[in-house]
Amino acid sequence: MEEIFAYLLTYRFLVYILIVTFFLGVQFFEKVPHVLYYSFLSIMNIASGVFLFLEIKFLGNIQESDISSLLFGFFAILLLSMSLVGGYLTTKRQLKLFQKINK
Repeated sequence: MEEIFAYLLTYRFLVYILIVTFFLGVQFFEKVPHVLYYSFLSIMNIASGVFLFLEIKFLGNIQESDISSLLFGFFAILLLSMSLVGGYLTTKRQLKLFQKINK
């Protein structure tokens, strides 16, 4: 547990950036019209794919003794994978709805 706190204190500037971007993202998406939601979803799927690739590459360079970085990396890969699968399934469902309208 002390390793995690030491890690967070070492990178506290990045933690602040993460917190601020979270709140800015929530404010931004509350004000976006629902028509644009699926466009943003597809863009975020692309970003999640890029971040997933970078995270896997980053985990390859971590030493096995750095447990906190490995845990954060594992959870990042888990969340990015869930985001990709959920976004893909939502986009697929949305495209099916548009195909039924055009028939």
